[in-house]
Amino acid sequence: MHAPASPDSLAVVVPAHGPLPLARYDAACRAIAECVRIDEAKEIRNKAEAIRVYARQVNNPQLEADAWAIRKRAERQLGKLSAALDKAQGARTDRLLLTDGKKSKADTLADAGITTSSAHRYEKLAKIPDSEWEALEAKGREQIAAGYSHADAAINAAIKAKARPPKPAPLLDDVKGDPLTILPGDCMARLQEIPDASIDCVITSPPYFRTLVYPGSFTVFGGDACCDQHEWQMQSKNYGGWHQRTTGLNDRHKTKNEEKTVERGTCKKCGAERVMLGWEETVAEYIEHLVQIFAEAKRVLKPRGVFWLNIGDKCTDKHWLNIPERLLLALDDMGWICVAKIVWHIPNKMPSSVTDRPNCDYEHVYMFVTQDDYYFDAESVREPAKCADDPRRGKRVNYYGKYDGTTGFGQQAFVSIRDDGTRGARSVWSIPSDRISKYSHCCPFPRELVRRMILLGCPEGRVALDPFAGSGTVGLVALVLGRKAVLIEANGQFAAEARDRIRDELEEYKAKPFADAAE
Repeated sequence: MHAPASPDSLAVVVPAHGPLPLARYDAACRAIAECVRIDEAKEIRNKAEAIRVYARQVNNPQLEADAWAIRKRAERQLGKLSAALDKAQGARTDRLLLTDGKKSKADTLADAGITTSSAHRYEKLAKIPDSEWEALEAKGREQIAAGYSHADAAINAAIKAKARPPKPAPLLDDVKGDPLTILPGDCMARLQEIPDASIDCVITSPPYFRTLVYPGSFTVFGGDACCDQHEWQMQSKNYGGWHQRTTGLNDRHKTKNEEKTVERGTCKKCGAERVMLGWEETVAEYIEHLVQIFAEAKRVLKPRGVFWLNIGDKCTDKHWLNIPERLLLALDDMGWICVAKIVWHIPNKMPSSVTDRPNCDYEHVYMFVTQDDYYFDAESVREPAKCADDPRRGKRVNYYGKYDGTTGFGQQAFVSIRDDGTRGARSVWSIPSDRISKYSHCCPFPRELVRRMILLGCPEGRVALDPFAGSGTVGLVALVLGRKAVLIEANGQFAAEARDRIRDELEEYKAKPFADAAE
């Protein structure tokens, strides 16, 4: 452990009169680089900011520039130390991941008086390469010398450019490889290209009913399979757009700026329907379309395969449409067997402005199979047991309530608790949503949610399918965990960004505790 780097390394000399000189700038930079604790770097940062404010008051641009540069370097070091907490403590996002008694990242930052939002901003500074940083720092010094008060402008622009890289061209051609296949286009048509019983696990979340408009994402239903060239007669209708998640179907909440055009077409030759899934006229039609899609998913799934389905509900005019329940019954009628109902609790779910009922902060996840003999790896996901100190733990040897070496009356069933204090996964999963705003798809699967579904339902080295790939989270997590993936996405822009995301982030996530937690 290094000795704490004192802010005194700044060697600030405060004269009785005149401007405040800042000596030993290089020594201050070395002190920042040697900081091994967050509170050390924060103290240097605060002292440099105080000097910068003083220098501006006494009109000393050189001193102000030096103090500003030291402050930004200290913030970069804070970002590096904050990011290091993820590796040292792990990205613990829920109760199923043990923390071994270590203090959480948020608590560690709070002890040093740093909010998580500030730490997130500092981490962005730390990601700027050193070679690029030197040029940005020089631009900041020039701004200060010119009398501008916003010296961070160039740095902020660089961060914004990295956060929102140029969008790739829409993906039109298939991406085919051994671990990853991406099939852009209509999910019904692309599913029909996949051979029978070739997929080990299906994980997906279809577009929710009347929630978000995904331009260009069409699915064709019905018609004549021999109609090789459809002639579409298109119609369009405006609904409340991106704000539908809170305003529901009530047109009185719609404003001109929120209007989104929803298109629908009918083939003049064969009568096929070309729809934007989720924007059907009725819930019944929406359910029927999903049933047709999941019939194809059932065909391509292996007999022992597992189908994980995340589906959201809709509330309009104080009335829940009960879409998950209605879809569950429809899938049951077509032969799917629901063996588990998961409540996905979302701690950071965006609240609505309702005052006449509780805010909904959960969604449904269903586990379907096609037969009684199916794959399920219960050992892959375990959680801390609440009764780990009970003396009866570990004595239960079967699932009929009997203890080792004992029989008879009074031997009731007791939860089996391992020596490590864990138990099997329960059916309420508290997992926050991921935030990846640099991608066009704004509702990505959380990586931790997909991790559990893959570990529980897809054998290592086998194939997972997502017919509504979105930002490609299923493909990314599948490859991290040593599985293969087939992704189908109707929106070419989403498909291209999913391809690039998996390519750019795969090695990064393999190196993080996210992958270690799967072991």
